[in-house]
Amino acid sequence: AAGKANCNNTWNTAYRFNDCANEGRAKLACTMPSAASRRVKLNAKEFDEETGMYYYGARYYEPRQSLWMSCDLMETKYPGESSYTLTHNNPINLLDIKGDSIAVLRINSEHLALLIQNKENKWEYYSVNGDNVYVSGKHSGGRTFDDLGEHKFDSPQQFLESKYNREGDKNDKSIANYEFTSADVISTTKKQDDIIRKEFVNISKEEYSLNPLKPNHCGTAVQRSLQKAKIDTKETKIIPATSQFSPPIYKREDPYFPSSAYKAIKRNNPKGYEIRKRK
Repeated sequence: AAGKANCNNTWNTAYRFNDCANEGRAKLACTMPSAASRRVKLNAKEFDEETGMYYYGARYYEPRQSLWMSCDLMETKYPGESSYTLTHNNPINLLDIKGDSIAVLRINSEHLALLIQNKENKWEYYSVNGDNVYVSGKHSGGRTFDDLGEHKFDSPQQFLESKYNREGDKNDKSIANYEFTSADVISTTKKQDDIIRKEFVNISKEEYSLNPLKPNHCGTAVQRSLQKAKIDTKETKIIPATSQFSPPIYKREDPYFPSSAYKAIKRNNPKGYEIRKRK
């Protein structure tokens, strides 16, 4: 078969299919000038001429056998995945996480918290718990202290399945006193991780507030920390027109409720992926 190929809007040349490829399947062969010398091929990865494989930054891929030549460097963090997969077998929508990422934790509509990776690639738990909320002299917040990275885990899934992730006595430091049901994992850089961690700790020192005009609670702590690292958390609100001659106003703002905040974070960061508590 023959036809035309147009890649990156930079060349337009004939291509053909070799009927007898070594792999036993049809093979696309480009006849453009210097095609063989191009180091970056159509999959946008560098082609290693010495090995005949593609280099993905951490692993080599053997295209003739459709096989990764080594395990994922982060395989122990994702026990539910094969060691030889890439991005949960969804490379169109996901990027390969190389040890730099955060996880936004959610309990249905009640509470938001963060898992932030440290320099050892452990996931530290951060949560603003309403430590200064009292009603008639009695504490009514989630617990009497905030969680600021004291508890560490090998992966977000390990956290969700851990004994620490359960409800109980809010003064018991061996449990979270929340049972998180899901986490949205977002790829970040080490620099972003450091920014998010520092900002979250600073926010935790501010007075807890549920005032809609100036809120400072579990959800806003997560939102503000992510925003400091240039991660979008807002949603678009439409303010109806006041007359037939004026257009509606589109305004970007942070959702107030944790459930809506979680959905907005997921929507704004589509390359992230969600995991859920299994038991």
